[in-house]
Amino acid sequence: MILFVERGADMSAYWNTTTYWVVPKDFVTGIGKAVFFAADVTLIGCYNGLSTEGGTEGLGRATTATVVHVTMGVIVSDFFLTKLFLTLFY
Repeated sequence: MILFVERGADMSAYWNTTTYWVVPKDFVTGIGKAVFFAADVTLIGCYNGLSTEGGTEGLGRATTATVVHVTMGVIVSDFFLTKLFLTLFY
C-alpha cells in the first residue's frame, strides 16, 4: 500500500513480481529458520536467566553470556539449517 501511495506503483505489478521471484521453497525455508531461531533464542535466554545468581553483577554477566551464546547459536544453526534445506529442496 505504501508503495502505491508514495511511488504510484501498480499493486498488481508488485504482486506479480513478488510471486514470480519468491517461490514456495524460499518461503518455507525462511519460516522454518525463523521458528528454529526463535526456539534457540528462547531456550538459551531462559537457561541463562534462570541460572543467574550474584545480584546485579551476576545479571550483567548472564546478559553478556546470553548475547554471546545466542549469536553463536544462531550462526552455527544457520549453517546446519541451510545445509539441511539445500539438501531437501534442491
